[in-house]
Amino acid sequence: MNQVTAVTLVPDRPSATYTSGEVVTGHCIVTVTGELDFDCIEIKLVGKSRVEI
Repeated sequence: MNQVTAVTLVPDRPSATYTSGEVVTGHCIVTVTGELDFDCIEIKLVGKSRVEI
């Protein structure tokens, strides 16, 4: 059975510091073991931040 083996997110600016509400752009690479049919791919990102003073 063919399946997804990896999902890699590659940001256009990998070393950037982003602020709240800023748009992050890049590419999503989906690795599969063979041919698969997709109607859509939905990606949800959840993150957190840390502030030091």
